[in-house]
Amino acid sequence: MIGMAALAGVLAALAGLTRYSFVFIIVPVVAFLVMLSTPKRPALLFSCLAAFVVLMAPWIARNYVVSGTPFGTAGYALFQNTVVFPGLELERTITPDFSLITGGELWRKLLAGTREIWDKELPRLGGSWVSAFFLVGLLVPFRSPTLSRLRWFVVLSILMLIGVQALGRTGLTAETPEINSENLLAVLAPMVFLFGVSLFFMLLEQFGVKEAGVRVFSMGAFSVLAAVPLWFGLLTPIRSALAYPPYYPPYIQEKSRWVGEKDLIMADFPWAVAWYGQRQSVWLSLKYAEEVSPKYRNDFKTMNEQGKPIRALYLSARTLKTIETQSLSAWLRGEGTENWEEAVSDWDTFVLLGAYLKHEVPTGFPLKRAPFGLSPELFLADSERKSDKPIKGE
Repeated sequence: MIGMAALAGVLAALAGLTRYSFVFIIVPVVAFLVMLSTPKRPALLFSCLAAFVVLMAPWIARNYVVSGTPFGTAGYALFQNTVVFPGLELERTITPDFSLITGGELWRKLLAGTREIWDKELPRLGGSWVSAFFLVGLLVPFRSPTLSRLRWFVVLSILMLIGVQALGRTGLTAETPEINSENLLAVLAPMVFLFGVSLFFMLLEQFGVKEAGVRVFSMGAFSVLAAVPLWFGLLTPIRSALAYPPYYPPYIQEKSRWVGEKDLIMADFPWAVAWYGQRQSVWLSLKYAEEVSPKYRNDFKTMNEQGKPIRALYLSARTLKTIETQSLSAWLRGEGTENWEEAVSDWDTFVLLGAYLKHEVPTGFPLKRAPFGLSPELFLADSERKSDKPIKGE
């Protein structure tokens, strides 16, 4: 039993190393060991926790030495998608001020996230209605103490991961709400289905079905109905693998290769530039220009002065389509555009007033070349690689 407890600690640590949010699975594992009625319980707890710490501690220490945080940038998920840093703003913030986030704000994030998970994700856990059998089965006791403890382990794991998932939600969940790496409950679907199916067999026994043909038919019908979502997924006509906008690999590759292999590109989808274009990329800064305290500036100039100059600006079609135009209608009609540079502070005005309306960039902006035009994507480079035409702004 001690070896099994140590193995449980190892598996919990491996889950945490796979994704840091799963590190909290050690809590229900320890709770499960506490429920065991055996004189070896202290030894089991020690072996489990020792194995967990031995695997996790070196990596956490490495993270702290490299970044000063135990979990690197993953630890900042707690502050993302809050009122202070809504959506993906934290990733685009160079000098965030975390003192603005209070305990009350985190509590609101926890409650809002838990409510959404409880209402939408938990009833259809794993994408099948078999999970409903598991929820109903919580009211049915097991004769076997081992099965009862195992079911409570699943319940505690669900409750723990609901809280962790609610607090760790970022703008990624809003981008892809159904399937994303922040959906922690999905890993519990196999065990949920296992207990759901067990309730079905218990009901089958309670109904007194003894004929072999009827039992086989009932089990077959249950299996077919449980697999209905899978059949719909397989039979649905295949859609294009391209998700444009914003992802169109040929566009990304063509534009990324305009700069050198070691050059830096600022983009609104830096992961795609790094993956498809094989170029270093950073998030689009929160602002184009920001007149605030130098300690908390989050604009292009601040990022450009971080040590490695930005050689290109890449805005996808999705970003260009979502730019708000109503508030700039007066500028687009040409009213007061003589001093348009004074109004440029965010990327909306930079694109609409400068690139689209004036075909210019603000004075001093280092990226003046538009080798691929201004639509459907905006790509500005710092120098001429081919016979491209510069836009004004010298």
